[in-house]
Amino acid sequence: MRPHVTIRGVLVILFVFLVITVLAIPATAAVSITGDTVYSGVDNGGDQAIEVQTTISPENEEMVDVRVSFSGTDQTFLEDGSFNRAVSPGDADISITAMDNGEFKIDQVGADEEITFTFEVYPKTISQESVDAARVVIEYTQSGQQLRDSQMFEADLTNSAAFELEDQEQWTDRIGVVNLLSYLINVVLVGALVILLYNIRQKETQTSY
Repeated sequence: MRPHVTIRGVLVILFVFLVITVLAIPATAAVSITGDTVYSGVDNGGDQAIEVQTTISPENEEMVDVRVSFSGTDQTFLEDGSFNRAVSPGDADISITAMDNGEFKIDQVGADEEITFTFEVYPKTISQESVDAARVVIEYTQSGQQLRDSQMFEADLTNSAAFELEDQEQWTDRIGVVNLLSYLINVVLVGALVILLYNIRQKETQTSY
C-alpha cells in the first residue's frame, strides 16, 4: 500500500528544509573598517613611526559586546602607548575600556555612530618599498549573532632614509660616469692635438730642408 502524502505533510517538510538551509548559511560581518597609514620618513626629523588611523562603525544596526584588537605584524612593532581615540558624533555615549596590548572593550556602538583609533607602529626594516603595518580584528554581537571581521593596513616606505641614500648613491654614480666620460674626451682631444702639432712640426722641418 502506497503511503498517503498530505498537503500538510509536504508543508512541514518544506518548512524544515528552509530552516536547515537558513541555519547553514554562515553569518556575514556587518561592520565597516576603514583606515589609512602615514609614514613621514626623512621628513619627520628621523622618527620612523608609521601612523595608523582606522575607523570602525556598524553598517546596518548596533553592535554590542565589542572587542577590538590592534597588533603589529611580522614587519612592524606596535607602540602600545600611542593610542588615541575619538567618537562620532561628538556627543555619542560610547563606553570604551582599554585593555592590554592594543585591545579595547566596547559595550555598544549605535548604527549611526563610529569610533576612530589612531596609533603608531615602527617598521623592523626601512629598506622595503612597503610593509604590512598593522592588523585590526573586531569581534562583536549583532542581531543575536556573534561575528568577527579583520583588516590589514599597508604602509608606503619609499620616503625612508634607505631610499634617500639609494637615490644619492645613484646620483653619485651618474656624476662619476659623467666625470669619466669627460676625462676620456679630454684625453682624446689632447691626444689629437699632440698628433696635429707633431704633424705640423714634421712638415715645417721637411720644408726647411
